[in-house]
Amino acid sequence: MKAKTGLVLLSGFFFLGRASLGQPPAPPPPETPLTALAQKLAAPPRKAVAAKADKRGARFKKSPKRLTFHELAVVFANGDADAQKALLGIMEGGAIAFETEAKKEGAGLEGDLALAMSYFLSSLYSVHTGKGVGEEEINALVLQAYSVFDTKESKGLLDADKQKFWEYCIGMTSVCVGLYESAEDKATKAAYKKLAGELFKTLLPVDTKNITFTKEGIRVGGVKPEAGAGALSGKLSIRYAKPAGWKEEKKNGITVLSSPQARIDFRISLLSLQPRNGRSLHAAFRDLWAQLMTPYKQSKHTPLIATVEGDKGMPIAFDGTQLVAEEGSPEVFLYLVDTGDSYLPIVVFWRKEGISFDLSEDRIGRPVFDFIESLKISGASPKRSTIGRELLIGTWEKTLVGSLASYYSSSGSFLGDASTGGEQSFMFRPDGTYESS
Repeated sequence: MKAKTGLVLLSGFFFLGRASLGQPPAPPPPETPLTALAQKLAAPPRKAVAAKADKRGARFKKSPKRLTFHELAVVFANGDADAQKALLGIMEGGAIAFETEAKKEGAGLEGDLALAMSYFLSSLYSVHTGKGVGEEEINALVLQAYSVFDTKESKGLLDADKQKFWEYCIGMTSVCVGLYESAEDKATKAAYKKLAGELFKTLLPVDTKNITFTKEGIRVGGVKPEAGAGALSGKLSIRYAKPAGWKEEKKNGITVLSSPQARIDFRISLLSLQPRNGRSLHAAFRDLWAQLMTPYKQSKHTPLIATVEGDKGMPIAFDGTQLVAEEGSPEVFLYLVDTGDSYLPIVVFWRKEGISFDLSEDRIGRPVFDFIESLKISGASPKRSTIGRELLIGTWEKTLVGSLASYYSSSGSFLGDASTGGEQSFMFRPDGTYESS
């Protein structure tokens, strides 16, 4: 096949992304079997096999309407109407440019998953690493992608499911590349380079440093691919008790439980599984917390991560704060559940004028406690040692108070203080040694 598929020709529309949007979080791909199929790229077939792949599994008839762009823009914009409008413009512009180039190469290529996924992986790899991907390497990746989608499962999927996956690939790439190219300072460019790496892992959960694009297709070296959300979705069964009277909604791989109370915004959201990528529970918590709080730069809260045990000893880390340090600001708590190969993020959102979120207040905290206690994940194999040593490195101080007492004479005169107490400090070093005083 010819190489000019529009995979590296999108540039003219990026002026749409020059709004100051900060670094958005990396939303998960749509919850379809296509995400799991994409991870088969980590074990590529021989080139001869890929060349004979049936392309029907990768093709679909596009709807005249976009199916996911609005939801993706909402996730990125975090309530900012101007940013949401700009993001929709970037995604729509990117989609139109991609479709235009694809149509030049042949009928039906504008609705082709292999081209869309190849564009996604090669473009995000280039942004994250600074290394370009050649024409022959992209052609090999496209053939490889056709072989991945040459399954009965893919051929039997609804066009709508395929279009959602296509829109994720084109929309996320357009936003990330567009914002990276329009960034005018090193810090912003670095933030979008990081985002490119995070997005890359949503489809192929392997660090880009272990990826090589060759004339035989994509190659993974150095480590085995991490299990990602799509690969794990068939292994894990997540069950919980919905709080009484609460509403439950599921969309794009996210489950949202919301309180029916009037004049209150109280939600518990289960996000898509996140790959472990070799991180401890606390390291993963800090990464996700940074993504969650990126749009709220006014918040200087450093999470003091607490850990509890859930069902069958399953470790759960949590902490929370106000989104903005001012009265009436929403409050958010992040719970991160260790399932073994992945982490399950749960976000608790609370907003009610004049009332702070207080887990010790039964009418507020009870739905959260009950939900966490009811959470059961069949097929989970949590790691028992999940607290990273790096969290202990540094100086720790503790105040010890033994007793409080004072001496008085029979006439009431103060004779002296008999209180006892003290302080103790520890210095933990990276090599495992420590000092105490």
